[in-house]
Amino acid sequence: MRTLIVMALLCGLTACSEPAPAPQPPRPTEKRPDDYAYPADHSGFGEGPVDQPVPVPSANWAAWDFHPSHGCAWVPDGLFAGITSDSVRSDDDFCSFTTAEGNSVQIRWGGAFVPFNEPTAFMEATTVAGLYARFYDRTEHQAGFPGACQLQVDTRSVVPFTVLHRNEERKPLDRQRSCQAAHQVAERVAKRMVPLAGGQVWSVTPQRPHPAFVHTGVCDIADSGTFGFVGIDIPQEQLWQSNSIAGQSTCTARTGGPSAEVLLTFGPAMGLAEIRLAAGAAVTSQVIGDLAARQEIVGTSCAFAVEFVPGKLLRASYTGTTNDGSGCLRARAIVVVTISGMLDQIVAS
Repeated sequence: MRTLIVMALLCGLTACSEPAPAPQPPRPTEKRPDDYAYPADHSGFGEGPVDQPVPVPSANWAAWDFHPSHGCAWVPDGLFAGITSDSVRSDDDFCSFTTAEGNSVQIRWGGAFVPFNEPTAFMEATTVAGLYARFYDRTEHQAGFPGACQLQVDTRSVVPFTVLHRNEERKPLDRQRSCQAAHQVAERVAKRMVPLAGGQVWSVTPQRPHPAFVHTGVCDIADSGTFGFVGIDIPQEQLWQSNSIAGQSTCTARTGGPSAEVLLTFGPAMGLAEIRLAAGAAVTSQVIGDLAARQEIVGTSCAFAVEFVPGKLLRASYTGTTNDGSGCLRARAIVVVTISGMLDQIVAS
């Protein structure tokens, strides 16, 4: 009893209370999945909409074999005059030539302007004829070809292009001069072939998937390589494909980290107007080239949908584990790579 009285007196004098909680670190600011900060060195996603026509088909275009010069068929006469006296040649998935200094130049159409998943030896922002671009080289490649430089150019279409300058005998080169050489070539290409840089697209370049495009294996279109572009590393055999009798097919990539799902509808009348939006989705109109598209945000998840032919829809959704504001760009990148793959195919009429 005396103890209680003493404690009561002491608390009256000193305002006894529970111990103050330990200070907690501030919570990270919640970011919308479309609130992306573009890195100053251009190491992230391409900046701007994907609203331009494809200048040249990607290196995987099935119709290259029908052209006598294969992957170099798009090159106009004299395009590289003064840079080389050599004729251009098609090698594997790129077009190449040898410079007057004896170094190699390779030009490849395709890929995606997204963050790299492999270590890079260097990364530097630049522009090519006003187009968003970046100098870089992968660490592993730089070790084998010292002084090599690669230059990727965002054409604002589903097909960017990359120029590589290196010495095939692996002689060390001055990196700055390599990058200057790559830039000179890229500027010639852009000004001749890319509309935003004043060029004209190669006349036979497909701009839309064929109206008769039908493919039930959506995981073969949006495959493990497609998901790899957005940082989801998953083996092909772990993708989950689901087909419905309603004319829809989904491919799901789910790991312990970020996840994505691609929906493909086979029509008819299963386009943007018919496929139901998620409840509460914030929707904005978009385009992929001249195809109608839309962006859908629900919480921290984002989806990007495009009507690739009338009445048929491709929709990619992305849910990340870190809220860095890139979710919508990753969903769009999945669509961009998938549409590019559709354009590569030959569909019998």
